[in-house]
Amino acid sequence: MPSFNQAEFIEASIASVLDQGYSRLELIVADGGSTDGTVEILKRIQARDNRLRWVSEPDKGPANAINKALGRVRGTLIGWLNSDDLYTPGAVARAVAALTGPEKYALVYGHGMHVDAQGNELSRYPTLPPQTPYSRFANGCFICQPTLFFTRTAHHLLGPLDENIKTAFDFEYWLRAFKAFAGRIGFINDVQACSRLHDNCITLNMRYWVAIEGLQVLHRHMGTAPGHWLLTYFSELIEGGGIPPKGKTLPEHTQITLQAASAYLSKTELGNIKHILQNDAKYSLLTLDKHSHFKFPSHLWKGCGTPTRRR
Repeated sequence: MPSFNQAEFIEASIASVLDQGYSRLELIVADGGSTDGTVEILKRIQARDNRLRWVSEPDKGPANAINKALGRVRGTLIGWLNSDDLYTPGAVARAVAALTGPEKYALVYGHGMHVDAQGNELSRYPTLPPQTPYSRFANGCFICQPTLFFTRTAHHLLGPLDENIKTAFDFEYWLRAFKAFAGRIGFINDVQACSRLHDNCITLNMRYWVAIEGLQVLHRHMGTAPGHWLLTYFSELIEGGGIPPKGKTLPEHTQITLQAASAYLSKTELGNIKHILQNDAKYSLLTLDKHSHFKFPSHLWKGCGTPTRRR
């Protein structure tokens, strides 16, 4: 469980693990040096339940925290739960049964439910089964992160999470896993976890990075990425009130975003996106003058319009 200043939610998240009714279980919390009372909560819970182990120290972000926790794992079956999410009753037992069955799955996942800050159900996560074609990831991630469990062996084979990715490190891990373990991924047809959406979560607060890193990950694993990831981000930006990052106008932010995406999208795809932005009234708040020209930096392109990977 990675954690940073989630005192409002972490006690419920921990309880959803320790109250699973599965005896052979440990929970490792990698806290990033919280100052909001999280450490006091961890001390109090550990005093009555030694299945909880934790460390609180500065880290380099959630991927780094998860890698630290994975390095302390003693068990052979692993799940990771964010400190604001929840397992549903019986989730661990169902995952253990699937991973220890005759199919010898390397990882399994199930349905997820979005809930609000108070735990009220919002909507089902758009989950698809493991038989879904690999190319379908280009349309979006169809695995709800907290529902997934994997074997320790699978983790050793896949290696650590990519700590250079701020938000899409789990998405990148799934793409790696689907390549490495084709035919050895199982599905649990139950709601395994609740993913909490609230004002301070990565999903809502870092939409720019979710879009850009989603393109980066798809380009890394598939060699190309679809522009609709950017159009979705721009639509969300408008629906959220059209507030750009501090110090930037919306057209400036649009151009910065297009430039960042140009490392991962083809010239044709970028041209289509610019055409849509400039000709669809929905995006009028974002557009540059129709007669202006977006300049693609020459160092981003090599050969026949194939973008080089920016590092």
